[in-house]
Formats: sequence, structure tokens, C-alpha cells
Amino acid sequence: MQIYFFGALIATSLRHSNKHFTDMKTIHYLALAATATVLLSYGCTKDHNRGRFPSDNRTDVKPTEVEAVLTNDWTIRYVGRQDETLDDGTSGQYELFSVTPSASAAAAAYYFDILKTDKTMSDDNGNMYDELTWWYDGKVLDFFEDDVNIANKQGNAPVSGSQQFTWDRLYEGNYRVYVFGVDSKGNPTGRYSVMDLSLKQEVPTEAYSKWLGKWEVTGKKKNDINSTATYMLEIVQAESNYSYYIDGWEWENGSKLSTDLNGTWFTAWFNKNAGTIVISPFVNRSMTFENGSGLLKQIPDGTYDLTLVGNYYFNGLSSTMREGEYHYIGQGIMAEAFMDSEETATIKPWKITLDESGYTTDYTSMQFMLIDADADGDGYYHDVELNPDVPVFPLSMTRSHASSTTSRATVAHAPKVISENPMGRPSYSRRRTSATKSAASGTTFASRNEIRR
Repeated sequence: MQIYFFGALIATSLRHSNKHFTDMKTIHYLALAATATVLLSYGCTKDHNRGRFPSDNRTDVKPTEVEAVLTNDWTIRYVGRQDETLDDGTSGQYELFSVTPSASAAAAAYYFDILKTDKTMSDDNGNMYDELTWWYDGKVLDFFEDDVNIANKQGNAPVSGSQQFTWDRLYEGNYRVYVFGVDSKGNPTGRYSVMDLSLKQEVPTEAYSKWLGKWEVTGKKKNDINSTATYMLEIVQAESNYSYYIDGWEWENGSKLSTDLNGTWFTAWFNKNAGTIVISPFVNRSMTFENGSGLLKQIPDGTYDLTLVGNYYFNGLSSTMREGEYHYIGQGIMAEAFMDSEETATIKPWKITLDESGYTTDYTSMQFMLIDADADGDGYYHDVELNPDVPVFPLSMTRSHASSTTSRATVAHAPKVISENPMGRPSYSRRRTSATKSAASGTTFASRNEIRR
């Protein structure tokens, strides 16, 4: 029997923030949650941008009454990375694993999970930790018990016998794959097996590599179509043949943001089916303004996510939304970059359809905004536009042959602590994306909690 296990993006207003990261905090509303096609998620709510989210209420973890015993009850094998074409026509990948129990454990129930073993989690003092240590103080039984708590809340039962599991595509790094047993009541028995996995980056293909380097990007200004805005972007390898870091949007060599920010990079995705780059909403980092520290920039006190959002104009043909510009903060694709020649390219918008009204229109632009992460408890989000002069789609790209200072500066903005996967490729929620993709663009469906005004 083959069990499909995809990490999926769940757009939600729930906030998870128990500890702080040096470079970036937990992504709040773009959280990766483990789900499965057959409704078997093995207690592992994931955020591959930061690592694991433990259960919200850690007091649910029962006092440990068993001992952790590393056994050979289960043999875990990494089958390999699998390619697929997603519903919207873009490329996707996932990791495939198999689990085979020993004869003595043939009937034993178990869960499956993965933690990163590299020290990529940092506290405010710069101390670095692996995921097991960060979330569970290195106590493997606390990890198992938390997995069971999450599984119970989600209504997901353990499995037994030989199984195959698929997992969100993993980035370069070191991981430990766990299988742990549970008794008839669903409590961890303490018996577990592991497999250590080390993944290296693939050799970049020519199609992937031709996007790397500096590009001058130009378009008409959002608030003044008689003028143009130009940014000098730098496209840097993130995960070869899969994703890129793009640095310089709304910053260096362009219109600077209206607040004192830097490092406005985002991750974009290589669509190897077409040799293009697809761009989605992306959370760069979380920021907190206290005691009026943001008032000079008209930023109310509170915690915000610095987020690349997609803009579109709604015509008002709905009783629940007024006419005007809206911002999309969910999952899906906003724009796609097509190579026109070796020296030129064009960024074209995708379409967006509102689930509740069926209204479909093109994205008009994309920009960084401070997205209110807590609403101050008053029921209103105090989102802040940082730069009104972003260029609108379509955008023209011209390769720059200026000397590159790339990698060190840009990768410093995007440290290895981060394994961005904001779209969760492949993911359950990507199935909401329409399969009407044409040569120029595709369509993304949006639900109400992914839309801000």
C-alpha cells in the first residue's frame, strides 16, 4: 500500500511564535502543515521555511513513562526524489521513502517524521541548535509525544506494515528520518528506528543556470504610468534546478522603501517544464515596532511580516468586497518570467480568481508590504505599504554585464538556516490552482483569508 504524504500550505490567521530567530521569525500565516491524500498525516505540522511547528499547547505532552529504545524494528529507505507536473502545468518535486517492519514488528503501529539535524535554529544570542534540541531540548520522547498530540488533534491514525511515504522536497542538508511505535491507545512505546539522510545540491542544468546573474527590470510606475521604475535585480542560486534568491526588488538601484529596511530578497521557483521562473507571495522576515518606534514612518505598534504580495484590482461586483485594489498573501503564483533571448526576458502576470465571487483578473503588480501579524486584537489589520512606486506588469528584463558581487552579499541576506518552500511544492493547496495555464500565464484561486486591502 502506498501512503502519500505531502506537506501543504495552509493559509491561516493562527500565529505560532514561541521563540525568536536571529534573521527571521516563524512565518505566521504561510505555515506548512503536513497532510496526506488518504488523510494520514503523521503528527508533523511542518514549516520547511523554519523547521517544525510543535503542537500549540505543549502542556498536552504527557509525562514520559517509557524509555526511548533505538531498535531495528523498522528499516527506512530513501527511494529518491520524484518529479511531477502540478495541476497548473508547472514542475514539482517530492521525496519518496519506504518503511519495512521486521518480522517481530510486522503488526506494530507507527508514525513517520523527519527532523533536520544541522544546527540551523538560532536564539537572540546567536546560539545555534538542531531542530530536536530547539523544539524538544533533545528529548526524543517529547518529540514522539508531541507528534501523537498533533495526530490526535488532526484525527490521523498510525499505520502498520510496509508503507511508502512522500514528503515535501527537502533542501540541501542533513536530516534524521524517524519511525516510532505506538501502543493500542496511541501512546509512544519508546521503540523507534532512524535513518540519517544527507542531501547535496544537484548539478545545475543549463536551463536553470541561464537565469543567474544581474538583470535590469523596468516597468511603468504603479501610481504614475507616465514614469518608469527600474530595479537592478540579482538572481542567485538557492537550490539548484529548483529555486532562486532574487535580491534588489524595491531596494538597491531602485526606489528605496519608505522605512529603514534592507535585504528585501525573496525566493522564486524554477519551472523546468518551461524553463521559466515563477514568483509567489513570500515572507522575508518578521518585524516588531514598540513604543511608537515606527510612527515616523506611519507604522503603528505591532508585529509585522515583511511580505512580497501580489496586487490586483477588484471591480466591486460582490456584496462582500468593495471596489478597489487588493493584496494577495496566500499560496499560488503571481507572475512568471519568460526568457525572450539570451539577453532579455519578460515578467508576465498570472490571473487570480476569487473563490467566493468567481471574479477573475490579472495581477497588476507585486510589492513588499508590512503585513500586520496580530491585528492588535481590534479586528483590524494595520498593513503598511512601503513603496507606492513599484512597476506594474508586464516587466521587461535586460541582462546586466556589470561585475557581480553576488553570492556573499546576497546569500548573507538568505542564510542556510532558511529552506524556503512557501508554496509547498507539491502541496494539497496547490490543487486549487486552475489547470488553465497558457503560454503566457496561468490562474490562481484565492480564498478570503488570503486577501487584504
